[in-house]
Amino acid sequence: MNNVPYDIQPFIGAGDICFGMTPEQVRSCLRGRYSTFKRGGSTDEPSDHFESIGVIVSYKLPGLVNTIEFYTPSKPVFEGVNLLAVSFREMVDFLRTKDMKLRVEFDGVYSDENGIAAYAPLAKDDPDSPVESVIAFEKGYYD
Repeated sequence: MNNVPYDIQPFIGAGDICFGMTPEQVRSCLRGRYSTFKRGGSTDEPSDHFESIGVIVSYKLPGLVNTIEFYTPSKPVFEGVNLLAVSFREMVDFLRTKDMKLRVEFDGVYSDENGIAAYAPLAKDDPDSPVESVIAFEKGYYD
């Protein structure tokens, strides 16, 4: 399933994974090996890590999908663009055309309008560095 693009639909989900699904539904949909872990911080909610396909799905109480994170080899696509195949600068430029209130930090970008964020840890020193992960999130996740 790692060669299949995950089409991000703002506030709905990505590919066959939808916000509000249970872990059982996600695991049935992705059908790959996974490990469950807790991200730390103040959350007690688990995340499922599908390492071989580059997907991490996180859950909120009472155990429903609230974020879907992608890293290589996955292919998160938004409006025809593979978001892991662009530089941080290109990501910012692209998302700015979709969200005039785009929030840009030295190593990340947040589109509350589209429910998409990206992380590029080397962007502070090199804005043309690659995006390392993309997250699709449900409405209100960063409120």
